[in-house]
Amino acid sequence: MQEIMLLKTIPITKNFIDFKKLSTLVKEAFPSKENLILSKFVEMAQNPDFDFLGLYDENLFVGFMAIKKYKKLNYLFFLQL
Repeated sequence: MQEIMLLKTIPITKNFIDFKKLSTLVKEAFPSKENLILSKFVEMAQNPDFDFLGLYDENLFVGFMAIKKYKKLNYLFFLQL
């Protein structure tokens, strides 16, 4: 029997509690040529049309996603688990 993962989202800000884990995951997931600048995404998330969210399975950080919102459309930039 498979376990079901129920994801919870938490906004990523400059005070994000798992910033170190997020940074490690980004380094593992993206090649250095595609350097993802986390501070830029945190800055962009201050705008109401952009979400930068940490993903948790219960209390365990398991990934992140970045979403651009426009009218009734949501564009998923990244989803990393």
